[in-house]
Amino acid sequence: MRYKLLLFITLFCLLPINVFAKEDIKVDCNKLDENYECKVSGNIDYAVSAIDFHFSLPSNATIISYELDSRWEGSADNFWVSLYSAEDSKGEIPLLTFIISSDKKIVGEDFKIKDLLIYDSEYNEHRVEEKEEQSIKKDNNILLIFTICAIIIIACIIIVIWIIKWKGDSK
Repeated sequence: MRYKLLLFITLFCLLPINVFAKEDIKVDCNKLDENYECKVSGNIDYAVSAIDFHFSLPSNATIISYELDSRWEGSADNFWVSLYSAEDSKGEIPLLTFIISSDKKIVGEDFKIKDLLIYDSEYNEHRVEEKEEQSIKKDNNILLIFTICAIIIIACIIIVIWIIKWKGDSK
């Protein structure tokens, strides 16, 4: 009984305590005649009622126009996007499309998003912290190391329990 309790407590400790929601803004830019069409979309795994963020472009780029997706109201002026809707959206959400003029090639990575605020269906604010790719890779490596250590510890506990039980049965 004591071994089952120890095994249960060990397995319980392996469950993640924090749950991370998926909150991501993606920008895809394509050449459209002499300008670029950049489609901005969100990938969020909970119901969203509003989104606010600031953005920046390279110095050689100029915004000609923008068009909001039909589900949104709001604006995208002065490098600030503020969108809201009466209908909540979830999953892959189209937000807006920019037409950008530039003398150099524009790709989605040139479109920098800052101060991302997402409001859920109950109008609670979710501030999305900016993470660099290196930080994300570091977090993934830490999680991998933690998982491997947990598996090794569980394997050791099972082996010790098995050895103690085997020695007890042989007497």
